[in-house]
Order: sequence, then structure tokens, then C-alpha cells
Amino acid sequence: MGRPEGTDTTGQAPAFGVTDAVVLVFDAGGAVVGRPYAAERLLGHSAQEMRGRHVESLLAPREAARLPAIRKRCATDGAWSGALLARHQDGRDITVDVTVLPLPGDAAPARWLAVATGAAPSRQWTMGPALLERMVTEAPVGIALVDTELRCVWSNTALERFGGGRADQRRGRRLAEIQPGFDAELLESKMRQVLATGEPVTGYEHVGRTRADPGRDRAHAMSFVRLDDDSGRALGICYAVVDITDRYRARLRLALMARASERIGRSLDVMGTAQDLADVAVPGLADFVAVDLLDSVIRGAEPSPGPTAGATAVRLVRAGAQTVRAGAPEAVVEPGEAAAYRPSSPQIGCLAHGRSWRAARLDPPARDSALPVRPPEHQGEAAPPAGQPPTAGSGQPPTATYEQPPSAASEWLPAAGSGQAPSTGSGRPPGPEAEWLPAAGPERAPAAESVRAPSPGPEQAPSAASERAPSAESVRAPSAGSGQAPTAGSERSPWAGPEQAPTAGPEQAPWAGPEQAPTAGPEHAASAVPVPPSSAAPVSPEPAEAAAPAPRPSTGPMAHTAMVVPILARGVTLGVATFFRSRRDEAFDEDDLRLAEELVARAAVCLDNARRYARERAAALVLQRSLLPHGLPLQEAVDAASFYRPADELSGLGGDWFDVIPLSGARVALVVGEVLGHGIEAAATMGQLRTAVRTLADLDLSPEELLAHLDDLVLQVTREGREAGIGGATNPGAVGTSCLYAVYDPVSLSCDLASAGHLAPAVVAPDGTVGFPELPPGPALGIGGLPFESVELPLEEGSVLAFYTDGLIAAPGAGKEGLRRVLRSRELPLDQLCRSVVDELAPSRPYTDDAALLLVRTRSLAAGQVAVWDLPADPAVVARARVMAARQLAAWGLEELAFTTELVVSELVTNAIRHASGPIRLRLILERTLICEVFDASSTSPHLRHARTTDESGRGLFLISQFTRRWGTRYTAEGKVIWAEQPLDRDTPAPE
Repeated sequence: MGRPEGTDTTGQAPAFGVTDAVVLVFDAGGAVVGRPYAAERLLGHSAQEMRGRHVESLLAPREAARLPAIRKRCATDGAWSGALLARHQDGRDITVDVTVLPLPGDAAPARWLAVATGAAPSRQWTMGPALLERMVTEAPVGIALVDTELRCVWSNTALERFGGGRADQRRGRRLAEIQPGFDAELLESKMRQVLATGEPVTGYEHVGRTRADPGRDRAHAMSFVRLDDDSGRALGICYAVVDITDRYRARLRLALMARASERIGRSLDVMGTAQDLADVAVPGLADFVAVDLLDSVIRGAEPSPGPTAGATAVRLVRAGAQTVRAGAPEAVVEPGEAAAYRPSSPQIGCLAHGRSWRAARLDPPARDSALPVRPPEHQGEAAPPAGQPPTAGSGQPPTATYEQPPSAASEWLPAAGSGQAPSTGSGRPPGPEAEWLPAAGPERAPAAESVRAPSPGPEQAPSAASERAPSAESVRAPSAGSGQAPTAGSERSPWAGPEQAPTAGPEQAPWAGPEQAPTAGPEHAASAVPVPPSSAAPVSPEPAEAAAPAPRPSTGPMAHTAMVVPILARGVTLGVATFFRSRRDEAFDEDDLRLAEELVARAAVCLDNARRYARERAAALVLQRSLLPHGLPLQEAVDAASFYRPADELSGLGGDWFDVIPLSGARVALVVGEVLGHGIEAAATMGQLRTAVRTLADLDLSPEELLAHLDDLVLQVTREGREAGIGGATNPGAVGTSCLYAVYDPVSLSCDLASAGHLAPAVVAPDGTVGFPELPPGPALGIGGLPFESVELPLEEGSVLAFYTDGLIAAPGAGKEGLRRVLRSRELPLDQLCRSVVDELAPSRPYTDDAALLLVRTRSLAAGQVAVWDLPADPAVVARARVMAARQLAAWGLEELAFTTELVVSELVTNAIRHASGPIRLRLILERTLICEVFDASSTSPHLRHARTTDESGRGLFLISQFTRRWGTRYTAEGKVIWAEQPLDRDTPAPE
């Protein structure tokens, strides 16, 4: 038992009767002397037992420590009064009020007089009339007493602020009669629970509408306590009510903003981010939300800074939309379709002025003006006659059954300090129906619609709380340079759905309060103009007044309040966001507008980031597609399939590349390479090397010669870059690039390969065995050192060669053995095999390296596609060569090419006989072109001359260049080959 909370009252006599007191006299040592008075009645000890006992034995153990302080106070102040814990004879502690007085010295041996009495009677206080009156009149908490039948018995004055009448009007009524907007059944169930169990319920939150504010949901914290009589019988319930609406709405706003921070901006997709904004705002803030973006934003283009100039000519696209119910009348345009608005619509006004717009109440014409025009399929539908309700399925809202309160005309306010002249947006000066109100000050007139300037910038963190505006509907604009961020608005409780809202009559309508401004009639509102939303044409600046209103697809509740907020980010207008309420009859207020602006401001930065990413990604993809082959070329040597996956999936750029290059003699060059690093620098270097390889390949160089020339080029470019200060430690350029170059000949079924620091290809034989050929080691490009060497690899028809980069086999458990396993166990078409190999060997993200794979299946030319003749070095053989070539063309059905072919054969064989030595071989190859080749043992190369009119020779190669598609020279170990190609008719079948 703790010590009672008593305070010393030195110099004041306690309020008790002498007949109830115990009088004790103590000597200087603290022992009882004399005859104690009434000690047995208070302490249980007889007078005989008390005499001679020390004062400490009469007190609780912990009270003895106070005795020195009491003696000191008596010596200084002359007396001491207070509460002490005394020890009763039965061992219990009791609280007593004690007054101690020092006695004069001539009263020896007595030194101290102590008068004690029970504390309860002396300290008891009662609830008098004055105290009750103050509780009733001044307590800020609403308190009421109900009996066991839950009927009101008593209530204080504070409860009248919640509506329901005075205390005498509440008496005898139940909660459902006092507050019909509350969920009386739920609250009375809580009271019955307390009556049954006796356990109090505290801090119970409830959301409903009171009679004092029937137009808005209010949140209350309620506590219920059972009242019992002295016998423990329940008398009723005492409940207390505290309005916590501001705290409740702030919590909901914070929850909505937290959900927005979590969901908006999860991806870098413009359409997805716009849809996230709509999903977050429904149903927490609005029943329908539409996000319309400029067409240039969706395409990733750069919009003009500031408000949109010529807003009536812009093209908006519905990027996201969300609604609480399917078939909402506001869902006129589907996401991805064009959203066309009338020039006088609030959306166009927001684009033009860059300021938000709010309408507390919408009449039908104003509602149609805020909606996009109907799609083309609805333009042929006729509206029902005036005054006649539409038939079922017509899509027209039942105007005869919809009670629409009056609404005010829009009031647009320029930003403070802008010096902009007021304009109603319709071309006429402002009149009585559209007043321009001051930007700030408590004396501005309230209005049913308002327009406000947007937040200072989406980069600033918006505030979560704000000071309430003097009026729920007002025109406002922050002063220029104030730096004031918009604050969050309010959100409807999920407990109180639209079906719970009372269908109040005119006297209960939330817009009928005295604080609402008188509204203008529908003659000042705009109507929709039927322009096809799918058309890319700009909105006409001249409204079509004769156009029929757009039929709506639903006959449910219509939108009765709206907000339009411009989407601004980094000084650029991206579009507009439109908010409607239809099922919830609570009108948008200033807090809702602040919350919408804060949501849109956060989403605007994410949308701008997504737009910038879309633009940069599009540029990167264009660059990548221009550097990599668009498709594998048509040729007869191999069947090919490829797959490329960059490590940087966002930009799509990397340094790996592959290529298939048709060569002369029906051969094909197969290339795979890897540049160090990732991103745009590596991609640009890769493009330079790929172009260089294709140029060198066109010279018909052998693999080792081509890599040697490529190595020299890398060294030269690197040296020039260092001299110009380009590159550095973070951008090594092409130094260290690996490359594998192979040439496959379908006639000889052989493949010549050379490597510059690259991995050897995997070779899959027709029987399914997989091997990795041994290649001579060669240094990476730009490193220098050993010369490059090539190796000839014989192949069977139908063999598969896998050219790859190290990113494909870098994953744990992959490697060459993993590639061997995958290639051996697959019998799929080449393109499917290519994708499945990459997915199995490098499936995880994030990818640490680029991965490129080129699969080719070798083919051979049929015996009937090649004709070979060995010719002596005799000028007389030229005529016979022409005859043999003509006969072969006739066998192939190419008689129309006989003249040009005989000319080519005659010139090439004659040059070989005259300028070369050794044996001569003539070969004709029928592939996708007709190829004529002449082999000789000389290493001299012919040159094209432009002979003068007096020259008797030098026109042979010139004639060949004119009559053929292309010609050239390639060198072999035995000499050289001069070849020429002629195009064929594509419909000519290849001989078997």
C-alpha cells in the first residue's frame, strides 16, 4: 500500500472534530507519556498498551524516516500538519491526518503534542452543484448517460455541437433517433457488450455523418463505461465522444501518400505510370480518375516548357483510367485512345494556364464540358426528346430522375504577380457570372468552383499538412515565390461506403449549407463537341453548338463534383489529370484539391523520368539496331540464327556483336566479337569494328590477314584518341577487344578460323557429338605480341557451329561443359535452339555481361551447281572455254546470260593466259547469283583501267564491271582467283 498523496499544511488546523481525534504526548526521545486519548478507537491499542511506546512503533516502517524532517519543521515553523501511515494493532496500515505541536519547556517531560484523526472523513470532497455546472457547460468532451435500454438520460452541453438537439430534446431517445447518420446498430452493440461484460471500451473510432455536418463524414473517438450502483447492479452506460476528424483525415492522407510513393514510379513506362496514378487515387480520393497525356510525351519527345501554347491544337491521349464501377458514364475514352476536349473545357484551360480547376457541384452541361467527346460509334445516336427519359440501353442518363443542384460558373485566377489580365476562357470579358476573386485574404467570397496555381515544383517535397482555408470552396493562388507546397487533402473512410450515405432531402443536402455560394445556371456551362477521339486532327477552336450531347454508357449515378490538375514536371506541361465523384455525394473541397495536386506532382516527376527514359531508350535502340545486323543475309552456304542480350536491359546497348557476311565464291564469313565495357561507349566502338570487319572482308582477305589489319586499325584509332584526349582509364576504347573470324566454303566443306583472344566455337557434328576445336592463340586487338594464325577445319554437311561470347558461359554451372550439354541434348529448329541455349545458360538477372550467340548449320552446294574445267595456258583454249560455259548455262536454263557469261569467260581466261603462268582453272557456280571464277598461279592483281580512244587494249575489266553486279580478286596459297557475279532471276530454281 503506497503512501497517500498528502501535502504539508503547516500553520493550518485540519478540519476535523475534537471528539474524533486521538491526542498523544511524547517526550524528547519520542516515547508516549501521559494518558493517550481515544487511541484504542483509531489504532486499536488500549491506553495501557500505548503508554511508553516509541513513535516509530506506531508508524509504518517507511514512515519513520520522515520523523527528523517533521521535528525540523516544527522547530522552524512552530507546527506541522500532514498525512502519515500508522500501524494498526491488527497489522494493517491506515492513513491518518496528524498535527504536531512543540510544547513549552516547563511541560517536562512532555515535549511534543500530536493530534491524529482518520484521513478519509477529513479529506473527502463531494461533487457539488458548482463543479457539475462547470463540467456540463465547459467540458470539451461530449458526455452522455444512457440507461439499460440505451435511452439517453443525461448529456452535457458539448454534445450539442454534434447535432441532435439540446439535452432536454435528447432525453428518452436512442442513438438512431438522435444521429441518423451514425451506424447506430454497431454502436449500440458496443454498449450492450459493455453492459454484459463490464469491460470498458475506450478509443473506439467511428466514421459517420452528424446532423451538425450532414454533407461530410466525420470521425469520432468514443469510449463506453458501465455505471453500477453500490450493489453492483448495472444502471446504464456513460459514453464520451471526441471529434478526431482532422487527425483521422490526416492519417488517411498520409496512408494515401505512402501508397502513392510505393506504387507510382515502379517502372519506367509512361502508360504504366499514368495507370498507377489512377489506381492509387481510386477509390481513396475519387470515384473516377483519368490521366491524359500529350501525344508527344507518350512518344518520348520533348514538350515545350511552361503552359502549353495553343492548347486547343494539342492532341491528348488517354494514358490511364480507373473507376469504382464498370461502365461508368465518365469512361468515354479507353486507355490508348485519343481524348478530344472542347476548347472551353477545364482540361484545355489547365493546359493553357497551368493552374488547377475545381467544381464543387456540376450541372449537366458543365459535366459534359469536363468529359471528352463521345467516340465515333456514338455520333449517329440521336438524343431523346426534351423532357422524355431515355429508353433502356440508349446510353443516355435518366435526366428526369436526377436532381442536380445549381453550380457556379468557373472562376479562373492568374498567378500572383503575373500581371495577366483576367479572362473567362471564352473570349468575352468577365461578367457577373464569372467574377475574378482576390488571390489571398480571409475576405474573399466563397465559390462553388475554384482554380488554383499548382505547386512550386515537383522536385520539392510536398507538405502533408496545411492550414485550413476559410472556406471549403474558394478561388486561391499562392503568391509568386512563396515556395508554399500544396498540402494533402482528405479521404473517405472505407467503413462508410456510398450505400451507407443517407439519401438526404433538400434540407439535408451537403451543398445547401449557408457557407456555400450561390451558383450560376447551366446557361454558362460548356457542352461537348463530337470530335472523333481517334483522329489526330487538332481540336477545332470553334465549338459546334448544334452538336447533340454525347450519350453516356450508363444510367447510374452521374459525376456531381470534379477537379482537373495539370501535370507539370521540371517546368514542362505533360498533360492533365481529371477526378470525378459520382457514388460519393461528398463534394471536392480545398483539402481534396491539395491532395490531388500532391499526388499529381509526385506522379509528374515519375512520368517525366519515364518520358526521358523512353526518349533515350529509343535513341539507344536506333543506335543499336544500326550497329547490329538487321537480319541475316540471304545466302546458300549456311542456315543461321542469332540471339543477343545486353547486360544493360534498360538501354539495350552493349559491346558484343556478330555478323554473317556473304563472300565471293558462295562462301560466307562468320564473325563474333566482344568489346570491353557496356553502354553507349562500348556500342559505338563495336559499330566501328563491325564496319571495319565488313570492309576488310569485302577484300577477300584470309582470316589471319583480316585480324592483322583490324589490329593495326585499333592501335591507330587508340593512339589518335589518346592524342586528342579522348578515352582514359574508364573508357579503354577498342583495346582488349576479342574477335573470331571464320570463312566457310560450301564447295570444299571447310572452314578457316582465326582468333584474336576469343573463345573457340563449339562444333556439333551430325551425329550429335559436341567438340571445341583447338585454335592457335592470338592476342586481343590492340595488345600486340604474337602474330595471328588460322586453322582449316573440315566439316560435314549439317554440322552446327556455335559462335558465342563469354557472357553466355560466365554463369555458375555453365562454362563450356554446360554449353556442350545444352547443345547435345537439343534437337530443335535452329532459331528455337538459339533462344533456349541462352535462357538455360544465363537465365538470372541482373545480367553481369552481354551475351551473344550465333548458330549456323552448314550446307553444301549440290554437284549440279558447280562446273569446273582445267585449261592449258594456250590462247586457242579461249574459244573452247566459251563453248563449255554456254553449254553449262543451257543445262541450267540460263540461256539469257550466255552472251555476258561468254564475254566474262573470254576476258578472264585471256588475261590469265597473257599475264599469269601455270595451270588455269575455270569454275562456274550457280547459287543465288551466277559466279564465274578463273584460277591461276600468279600473285599479280589486275587493275581496272579507263582506256583512251586510241588504246588497243585495257577495256576487258571495264566491260566486266559494266555487265556484272560485282567482281574482284582473292588470293590463295597457290595464286589468285578473279571472279565476277551476275544476278539471276529469283524464280530460277537451283538445280539438284
